[in-house]
Amino acid sequence: MVKKYTKFGKYDFKVYKKDAIKNVQIKPNSNLDPKIRVGVLKAYLYRAHLICSNQESLKSEIKFLQEMFIENGYDKKNIEKIIKSFEKNKNKDQNKPDYSYNTSYPWVPKISQVIKKLYKQLDLNCTFKSSSNLQNILCRRNKSSLPTNSNPSVYKIDCDCGGTYIGKTGANVRTSIDQHQKSVFNGSWKDSGLAEHEKTVTNKFNGMI
Repeated sequence: MVKKYTKFGKYDFKVYKKDAIKNVQIKPNSNLDPKIRVGVLKAYLYRAHLICSNQESLKSEIKFLQEMFIENGYDKKNIEKIIKSFEKNKNKDQNKPDYSYNTSYPWVPKISQVIKKLYKQLDLNCTFKSSSNLQNILCRRNKSSLPTNSNPSVYKIDCDCGGTYIGKTGANVRTSIDQHQKSVFNGSWKDSGLAEHEKTVTNKFNGMI
């Protein structure tokens, strides 16, 4: 939001835009409920009316929005129709939809329109959400968990003799433990502090914290 102090002793406000703005919006052929695409434009229009403090700034912002959506592939006449409809009804009290029996489904072209009509015949409300995208598919909660000790870390290994070995690795802990065990197996006592200790005691290292 940009504010400008006027000679009349008040501030004028308008919507602020970064110089690096790309003007990229949801494309008209996106796999979404058409109402979502219309809702995005209406949300921008609502913001313009909320922030712009004079008609000049408001007209400039609405013109920018119109050009931006047309640039993203929307039909000019449809955009103009949505804007005129919003301007006509912005001051009217809109009846809020009843979400008491609301159901949400993924948006499927052609099928979703039929489902919505069936719900409407039963006086029920039905909304739709976008289908899975790369973020949903590849996000952390869907990734397989790594095995234990698969990250770089500080680790501790206790010996039955009462001694403790503290190590730090930039690789993963499991790899470092395997290297210690390999040194013991090959008798390379000087390659590892653990291996050298293993040679001098009858007890074995056990457990890892």
